[in-house]
Amino acid sequence: MLRILKTTNCRLLCATDVCYLFLIIGPSIPPADFQVVATGPDSVAVSWSPPPLDAQNGIIIAYVLTCRPEGLVTSLPATYTAVGNYSLRGFTPATTYNCTVFATTAGGSGPPAIQTLTLLDNGNT
Repeated sequence: MLRILKTTNCRLLCATDVCYLFLIIGPSIPPADFQVVATGPDSVAVSWSPPPLDAQNGIIIAYVLTCRPEGLVTSLPATYTAVGNYSLRGFTPATTYNCTVFATTAGGSGPPAIQTLTLLDNGNT
């Protein structure tokens, strides 16, 4: 008799009295080429590339981006389903932001790529 048991991050495949446990993990390295660039006093452009194929450990289903002012513990992340270039608004001039992006597969989330950006009053860094 063949049974497949599913849990969050592993699969157990059993045939009669022999079972195999498969651990399913998220990406092993962060997204590549993560860039955060000021485009105005309250806006930034962000971009990244996927982790190398051999480090994805499955199909990437989402990227989670967070940019929060330095010293702020919580913020609302934005979730994207594709790599690309994104323009974000609503930033506070003369503020330093810590930005992260990580990839997610069915097995979990990978480590974040990290960038720090300081906006000046005129939008330059």
